[in-house]
Amino acid sequence: MNSYGAFQTIYESTLPNSPSTIAWVGSMQGFILLLIGCLSGPIFDAGFFYWLVVPGAFLTFFGMLMTSFATKFYQILLAQGVCMGIGMGLIYIPCVAVLASYFRRRRALALGVAAAGSGSGRSLLLFQTYSTLADALPRWCYLPCYPPAATAICWNRLGHPSNRSDHSSYIAHHASCR
Repeated sequence: MNSYGAFQTIYESTLPNSPSTIAWVGSMQGFILLLIGCLSGPIFDAGFFYWLVVPGAFLTFFGMLMTSFATKFYQILLAQGVCMGIGMGLIYIPCVAVLASYFRRRRALALGVAAAGSGSGRSLLLFQTYSTLADALPRWCYLPCYPPAATAICWNRLGHPSNRSDHSSYIAHHASCR
């Protein structure tokens, strides 16, 4: 979401639509992210972290994949604007909240480091996007994102409490963090 401006520039050079029409992709993505984020907060508080993060990671990954194959504006709007917006909305609030629940001391430092990671990730994605697009088609700009996204989906699934042998210590640990 932080690096949408790079994609706006790419879409302006590859699509026949006006810049104001193309801006709807980022606006939809941001709106849906915040709307779904507001709805996912209470669901996270009810204890359904994995039920939010696993589908959110999948939808984000699927949206990136479909955006890389998109050739028309409506395809990009659906893939990046809607699918990635829903996926990132499901991930955003729970990931920030779970980070804060793991730190009692130096919580502000932990959240500050996480926020700095968002900015540095944006810078790396911009550099990677522009260097990739210098010689290739726009669909290849998401290629380096696929392995980390697939790893996150698998890691979230393998880390689910139902896959652990000692559920009571896991539940006790999370109950003490709240």
